[in-house]
Amino acid sequence: MNLTHLRAFHLVATHGSYTAAAVAAGLSQPTLSEQVRLLQNAHGVPLLRRTGGGMETTSKGEELLDVADKLFAAERQAEQLFSGNHAHLQGRLRFGSDAPVHAVPALTKLRADHPGPKVSLSSGNSSTIKNHVVNGSVDVGIVGDSSVHPLLTPPLPCPLPLPLPTALSF
Repeated sequence: MNLTHLRAFHLVATHGSYTAAAVAAGLSQPTLSEQVRLLQNAHGVPLLRRTGGGMETTSKGEELLDVADKLFAAERQAEQLFSGNHAHLQGRLRFGSDAPVHAVPALTKLRADHPGPKVSLSSGNSSTIKNHVVNGSVDVGIVGDSSVHPLLTPPLPCPLPLPLPTALSF
């Protein structure tokens, strides 16, 4: 297996879109797209599918993502042996938002303060994001709709008009 192709898949799967993955990795979107295409073609199986809000993994893609998470976590752990920094949080946090422009500053701060966890952001309308939280496809939903979903806790009050980065503390 080509690790460059696997890393490209991992970037797109964890960021939820080719564009976000390209920005995070400092690569071009066509480069990532080609690497993922080569991985899928080499193994004859689709790993990602396009949705209204970006990309999501297929069932085989989710299995591969779990393996890639472990592989790249081991790589980070090996790097930490030499850096002396063992205090990083690990794992994956999947956020969904009906207005990603409001979530990005908080997620940027989260990543700066805690570089270990892989953070992804998907978008959709409030109802879709709430349903994604309920079905477990995202871990945290950030929505402007204050209506209560029967399976979720009531929304937290947001002391607007404070800027979002100061309203949230990670």
